Order: sequence, then structure tokens, then C-alpha cells
Amino acid sequence: MTVALVLHRADGAPVSTSFRRAAFGKDDPFPRHREIAWEGPGSMSAGRISFIGELEVPSFPHTETIVVMAGELSLTAAGAAPLVLNPGEGAVIARGTAVRILARSRTLFVFCAAAAEGPNNPGITPLRAGSVRFAAPDGSVLSVGAGDALFVPQGAPIGWESSDRVAKFYVVQSVQA
Repeated sequence: MTVALVLHRADGAPVSTSFRRAAFGKDDPFPRHREIAWEGPGSMSAGRISFIGELEVPSFPHTETIVVMAGELSLTAAGAAPLVLNPGEGAVIARGTAVRILARSRTLFVFCAAAAEGPNNPGITPLRAGSVRFAAPDGSVLSVGAGDALFVPQGAPIGWESSDRVAKFYVVQSVQA
């Protein structure tokens, strides 16, 4: 079982995680830019995206958590002021959100995307960064801080501690047997 995947290091250090270029479903707004490191049951994935340009998405096709690693990303939901994300800042884009996405220069961000069924609950929710230490069953410790990105699959045998106030994003999904 995968315990944790490092998606990016703020200091530019290389990561050992493997990525493959692929779209997240047929309506993915980033089909040519998405690199997937992990795919799980029930249409869920995590990875990174390198993007420059502007997109008008009338209804975001899934729920996606993003954290900017380099560059600047502007997200504007219909009828709302732009949310400008700089390195270390993130947001959750809910399925069904009408959103304008703008990156004036090359922007790198990591993601966790989950397809969902049921009613849409459109909107964009900003996230805040912090630092965390993860301990694996073998005794190894992985420390991540503001600007680093880590993905931990559900059920991974890992413990964590934080001396900072940290916002975490959980995705819960129902998987048919």
C-alpha cells in the first residue's frame, strides 16, 4: 500500500514519485497539462499540472483541490471577486462551479481530484498552508512544510503531528463493491 506520495518540494529538490500524462475524465479542463501520480477507486486521482493560459469553464466537471507551487493562478467564480493564488496557497473548486481560470505565466500546481455524483454545490473555498510530520509503521518520518505537497491515500497506515495550525482537505467517497 502506498503510504504517501511527495508531489513537489518547495526547495526544488527532485521527487521520486512517478507521473503519467493523462486527462481526468472526458470533460477535464486540463487534459494536455495534467500529470497523474496516483489513481484510486471511484474516479479519484492526485498529481500536478503545469499550465499557462485562460479557461472559461461553465460547470467544473469534478471537485478538485489545488495548491500552487510556482507562478500565480487566478480563479473567478461567477459573480465573485477573483481569488488569486500564489505559491503555497490553495483552493477547492467544487463540481458545478462556473469558473474562469487564468495563469498569465507558467504556473505549477498540485491537485487531488474526485468525481462525484449527486447534486452540485458550486463554489471556490480557499485553503491555508502549514507544516506536518508523518510517521510510517516502519518508523520512518516524512516532514513537509509550507510549499511542499503530499498526498496520502485513504487507509494508509500513517500517523501525523503538527505544531502549526493546519488546514487539511479530506475526500470521502462511496465505492460500490
